[in-house]
Order: sequence, then C-alpha cells, then structure tokens
Amino acid sequence: MTDPLVFRPISLAAHFDDCIRISREIWLIGFGTLDGYAALMGDDHALYRQMLVSRIAQLPSGNCHLWQGDDLVGQLEMSIKDGRAYVHCFYLAPALRGQGRLSLLHEQACLAARSVGLMALELSVSPANVSAIRAYEKLGWRDAGIRPDRPELRLMRYTTSP
Repeated sequence: MTDPLVFRPISLAAHFDDCIRISREIWLIGFGTLDGYAALMGDDHALYRQMLVSRIAQLPSGNCHLWQGDDLVGQLEMSIKDGRAYVHCFYLAPALRGQGRLSLLHEQACLAARSVGLMALELSVSPANVSAIRAYEKLGWRDAGIRPDRPELRLMRYTTSP
C-alpha cells in the first residue's frame, strides 16, 4: 500500500537543502541552464533563504512540502504580490508527474489564497516549459501575456471560487 500524500509547512531548519535542490531543478527545467540562478538566489543561497522566510511569514499555508511517507515529493512556494496570490513554485518529483497530481498543489494554492481573502492567483512560466503550460491550462490557468519585468517569461492567471 502506498503512503498518503500529506502537506506539511516548509521547515527551513530541516529542509532548506531540499528547497535549494528543488529550486535548481525548476530553474534548469524552465531555462535549460543555470545562467542567472546564482544572481537571483545569492551567495550560499542567502537571498533565497530570505525570500522563503518572508514568503512563509506572509502566507504560511502557501509554503509547504508535499510528503509521501518519509519522501519529499512536492513543494509549493507563494507570496502576495500586487493583490494576487503569486505562485513562485509548483514542484512535483519526477515519479509523480503526468498523473494529475499537480492538482493537489493547485488546490493547496487556492486554499492559501482564499485563507487571506484573495481569489486571483498568478505565476510565471518559461514558454519553453510546454509540459508545465499544458498542465496549468488543464487546471484552468490562462495566459496573461508577457511578464513586464522579465520579458523572457509568460504570466498565467487563475481565479478561484470562494
């Protein structure tokens, strides 16, 4: 029997190295290279740690790990940005991809947004990450155009029900 999937808050003390591993993997999938990653994350990932501390304080239920037994199999990172719940990270371990499990992270993101009275969610995605775009569209996310401050990325938006 397979262990159930369970969300738990991100513990930076116990799992910051996992967060780093996941953020690097996401960057590589999205851009095909790690160019620019270090500048955004900072030396020894200090800026990334600061970002996570801020995100967790701002929206605790939107910053969590997905566990299956003792295995970390997913990560959600969110913040509040321009009156929207902004999804910085939807991550599923490769073994869980393509099985509709992204819906678990999506639902958690919607719950987190609603917990602070927000119905609009937003994320950025590389146009090269076609599989992610298709998965988001299946969940109801819609293309919202080029991200103004990072024209190499597309914005996608979703509106949840109360």
